[in-house]
Amino acid sequence: RAAHDDNFDSALLYDEHDHLLEAAHANLFLKFADVWATPATADGGLLPGTVRQHILMNAPVKVREAVIPRAKLAEATEAFVTNSNVGIVPVTRIDDRAFAVGD
Repeated sequence: RAAHDDNFDSALLYDEHDHLLEAAHANLFLKFADVWATPATADGGLLPGTVRQHILMNAPVKVREAVIPRAKLAEATEAFVTNSNVGIVPVTRIDDRAFAVGD
């Protein structure tokens, strides 16, 4: 509700160690320097997602699962979310940071 009140479409969820899990209703992918990453599901803290799995297995660029601490989010240059209802949707802003689409 707080995210919606601040004009965001969704909220980011973190685990008890302040590691990124996902968006409230979607899996999250972030671009860092030379690799795309999505939060790891090994601890069972998030749903693996069918679109997420498809991207991990079939992306034409390197995509890896990773532990992503909240502080590392500042290093991301692009982002998108996925779920089976909407497919792949670019993220244009996280907090006060704007992201270009398709850089």
